[in-house]
Amino acid sequence: MNAKPKTMEEHLDYLLSMIRLKLFFLARWQHTHPKEDFSFTLRERVDIFRKTDLNPEALTPVGKYFELPQWRRLEDRLRELPYYPKHSWCSIRSMREHLRTL
Repeated sequence: MNAKPKTMEEHLDYLLSMIRLKLFFLARWQHTHPKEDFSFTLRERVDIFRKTDLNPEALTPVGKYFELPQWRRLEDRLRELPYYPKHSWCSIRSMREHLRTL
């Protein structure tokens, strides 16, 4: 097998796709579990922090860095993401446009 290492562009595309999937899960979970705190869901059920440059420990952080001002700002902006209950092309396009503003 002559597999080539992925390019940086391919890796970034993968990360963006994974984050989109995690954000969809987050929004759906919040919609179906309205009593669960958004911050708890984001921090404990969705693995986005490790995918950001706010993670100083690389692959598997031991510490909790959720009190960093940069993380708090990101968390506040993620809280504003709309929930699109139907998986239509229109809602995916709208979500993609919203994600570009983050």
